[in-house]
Amino acid sequence: MFKIYQLYIAKKILFIFLNISVVFFALSVILGLLEEISFLKNSDQNFLFPYLLTLINAPTTLFEIFPFIVFFTIQFLFYNLSKNDELNLLKKNSLTNFRIIKIILLIVFILGVFNVTVFYNFSSQLKFHYLNIKNSFSNDNKYLAMVIDTGIWIKDEVDNKKYIIKSKYSNEKGKIIR
Repeated sequence: MFKIYQLYIAKKILFIFLNISVVFFALSVILGLLEEISFLKNSDQNFLFPYLLTLINAPTTLFEIFPFIVFFTIQFLFYNLSKNDELNLLKKNSLTNFRIIKIILLIVFILGVFNVTVFYNFSSQLKFHYLNIKNSFSNDNKYLAMVIDTGIWIKDEVDNKKYIIKSKYSNEKGKIIR
């Protein structure tokens, strides 16, 4: 089934990935908290409300910086393997560089598929709720439209049904969201 060195490298990658993800999550929470506090400084909300908004928005930030997290994970993996002289030990036991890279690519591919299929859906739902909450505190309704890589998304309400209208850059014209 799985060889011991494959499990060792996989565990090491996942451990480093989780550590770096926690660090970036904490940084995004700290920076987002500062933004939310300044946004809600004139409202009469509970002092925990900016924390809630920040935690709702943090997974989207984490999703956006996922490629950098993977990059730093691989860098730290090779640093740890070479620092502890484990890279030479693996090579002396007839493990080629290609096999090591193949294991890393497989783990990163699985992480990427998980990120795109599961984590993206979770973070986009949270981002939708975040924008709804934030728009309720905005006087100018500037959170009704978003400009992203796939085009412009405009939120509109017709006959008490909420729609998201995507710009001309996409195939979809409009979609009922609830």
